[in-house]
Amino acid sequence: MMKKAAVPLILLLVLLTLSSAVFAGTAAATGTVTVLPTKHGTIVPSTGTAAEGVLVTLTVDPDAGYRLAEGSITLDGQPLYGTTFAMPAGGTATISATFERIPLPWWAVTFMVVAGLALLVVAWILAARSRKKAREKKAHVLSKARAPSAKSRPKTHLAPKPAPKPTPTPKKKP
Repeated sequence: MMKKAAVPLILLLVLLTLSSAVFAGTAAATGTVTVLPTKHGTIVPSTGTAAEGVLVTLTVDPDAGYRLAEGSITLDGQPLYGTTFAMPAGGTATISATFERIPLPWWAVTFMVVAGLALLVVAWILAARSRKKAREKKAHVLSKARAPSAKSRPKTHLAPKPAPKPTPTPKKKP
C-alpha cells in the first residue's frame, strides 16, 4: 500500500513530465541571419542567430565615397525600411543591400573642368615656347654653318665696285 504523502509527489512528477513534453514543441526556434555579399561597403547584423521576434540591428558601413542606396536594404527579398527588424518565423533572415557612389557637387565638377583646362593651356604655352627655342637654336646653328668665318672671308667685298666702262660706239662712214 502506498502512503498518502507519496501520492501527491507522484502526481507532481507526472504533471511535470507531461508539461515538459507538451511545451517542448512550442519553444522558440533559433534562426540564422545571413547577409549577402555587397560591393563598396559592409552590413553587419547585431547577432548571427536569433529567436523568432527578437530584434536584430544592422550596422551599415559604406566604403569611402559611397553611401547606402535609398530603400536598397531587403529582408528575404522585401524592402526593409530602417536598420532594425524582428527575426521572422521560419528560421532564416537573408539581408541584401546596394551601395552607390556619392555624386560630386556641381561646384566640384566645375572646378575640376576649369583646372583641367588651365593645365592644358599652360602645357600648350610651355610646348610653344620650347618649339620656338628649338627653332631659334636650329636657325643659329645653320647660320653659323653657312657663314664663313671672319678670317677666311675675302676682303674684296668691302671695297667699292668700280663703275663699268662705257663701250665705244662704232662710227658710221659717210
